[in-house]
Amino acid sequence: MEPHDSADDDPVTDRFASTRRRFMRTGAAAGLGTAALGSLSTASAATLSNPDATDNARALYQYLQEISGEKILSGQEYEPWGIDEMDYLQDVTGRQPAVMGLDFINENFEWRVDRAIEHWNAGGIVTLMWHWGAPTLGPGYENSKGEIDVWRCFEEGTAENQAMYEDLDQIAEHLATLRDEGIPVIWRPMHELNGGWFWWSKSGADAFIELWQTVYDYFTDEWDLDNLIWVLGYADTPDADWDPGREYYDIAGADTYSPPSDSLVSMYDGVVDIHGSEIPIAYHECGTPPDPAACANDGAWWSWWMNWHTEWLTDNSDGHLDYVYNHDLTLTLDDLPDLTDQGTTCEPTDLAPYVSVDGGEWTEAATVSIEAGQTVEIGPHPTDGGSWSWDGPGVSATTREIEVSPSETSTYTATFTNSCGEQSTVSVTVAVEEASGPEPIAGTVPQDLDGDGLYEDVSGNDKLDFPDVNVLFQHTDDPAVQNYASAYDFSGDGTVDSQDVLALFELV
Repeated sequence: MEPHDSADDDPVTDRFASTRRRFMRTGAAAGLGTAALGSLSTASAATLSNPDATDNARALYQYLQEISGEKILSGQEYEPWGIDEMDYLQDVTGRQPAVMGLDFINENFEWRVDRAIEHWNAGGIVTLMWHWGAPTLGPGYENSKGEIDVWRCFEEGTAENQAMYEDLDQIAEHLATLRDEGIPVIWRPMHELNGGWFWWSKSGADAFIELWQTVYDYFTDEWDLDNLIWVLGYADTPDADWDPGREYYDIAGADTYSPPSDSLVSMYDGVVDIHGSEIPIAYHECGTPPDPAACANDGAWWSWWMNWHTEWLTDNSDGHLDYVYNHDLTLTLDDLPDLTDQGTTCEPTDLAPYVSVDGGEWTEAATVSIEAGQTVEIGPHPTDGGSWSWDGPGVSATTREIEVSPSETSTYTATFTNSCGEQSTVSVTVAVEEASGPEPIAGTVPQDLDGDGLYEDVSGNDKLDFPDVNVLFQHTDDPAVQNYASAYDFSGDGTVDSQDVLALFELV
């Protein structure tokens, strides 16, 4: 999948849309507000940094603001290893977290996307982060702590620049799947931004700000990821020198794994001192959920807290988890309103056709030409979410990818049903090129002298004579003959054997 097309691919309109987005962001940050932007304005754009945010993103952001000072959302990081955190919490507390956290780390990104879809469909809120392996070093947690010169990521032609955009495209494709499913994502990239242990903070604040703004602009302007609510996530000591500007985020927060003895109010105040209390403030990673009563008493109204996975969850006492999850100030999954019932409409998902011939490289194409006998794999995008069905000659499948080897030109149509029931289709035509004639036999080029489809001039000397019988006799079992049986089936029995040699002899 390529960056999301807009405005019917009109380059003038595309440039205008990109300029409008940036102007809306910087204008709002300068205090102009949307009313001052006249015809460029979109309704209710002032609350989120992205003026084109989806209805569901706006609704979720509004809900986060409505609960501020009243309730705190429970959150749990969920990963496909170790324990099942959701089952564990159900057993201990009888509750499920309002917010499910997921991490684009290592591989198996589709698993995360599928869990996000399931949690949203169950009425929950999704937050995604990314342990981004440093460009050129590869994915994974250890590579997220590697070190590169971040400034080289912005120099066109460098390995770092190329690797950065390849990484961004890979993640954007999965976020686009969630966008197309109508799912807003609380997006927390480059977390613990000023901690000094991840690569994005090792070249200093200025390099980080350039990186953050680059990623934001690319995802927003090139990929149209209007479902993202951006979280600027500090380590345990917020620092204003790392602030990329209010037009580039929607939520600010901090985290620590130190066992809290109180509400973490000092860390909360550190974020508020920089960003104010008008936007939600998140405690986006912890090892122990804070005491909700202490938070209320101290005025540390975290929008949500996010307990880390596996032993960071199980090391908590059952009593503390039960107390926090069943406290009147804590919101769990069953406390959430219907966040989809706020004027949001479901749209069909954009599909892109991809094909691979004989196990080769995947390419985006709606038509592919092959020779008879070749195999084509068809695997449209998106690669995750929803369900598939197929229509075409000899095909009945419910998988995303199918494999076909047609003997004649055929069209195969996939129907994709997204999570809210909207369907969209994409077709791929496999054109089978007709062979111009049989292969040479022992260096000779057979000829069809009378145009009846039988190549009686087997020796290729432009006439029918005994050398033709001799060549066919000597090479009856050769692949050049057997693979083109219809050209030498002089006996008319559907095969090539000694009977055809005799039949050709009789013609001579």
